[in-house]
Amino acid sequence: MNAKAAEKRSFNFEASFSTPIPETLGRAPRSNELPFRGLFDRYEADANEGKQPHVFIPHAYWVMERDVAADKVTDSYVKTKIRDQFNAWKKLAKGREAITLVTLGRTGKEGIKEAPEAGVSFWLTKAK
Repeated sequence: MNAKAAEKRSFNFEASFSTPIPETLGRAPRSNELPFRGLFDRYEADANEGKQPHVFIPHAYWVMERDVAADKVTDSYVKTKIRDQFNAWKKLAKGREAITLVTLGRTGKEGIKEAPEAGVSFWLTKAK
């Protein structure tokens, strides 16, 4: 039998606190990251106070700023994008489980000053 093969290997799975993550593996901001996380941060305290901040995202934003084909921009598409950002935001800090997201598609014909065109409204609310 080979002497090397006969040697017993030992593995140590204890954490080390002196080995940094290489800079090349660090997360850089993604070009497709959306601005909604910043809005969630900005209105988190208001939501916790029960104020229910409302934000309207027009469909035109996706076409003009994000270069999404107009026929792909549906209420479902936008709600999914907002929900994905909200879920990622909630995972970043403890205590955010007390905030919920409510979304509603708009046609622009509802006569609401804050939603004058087709798009999606969202509210941050305090969970009940």
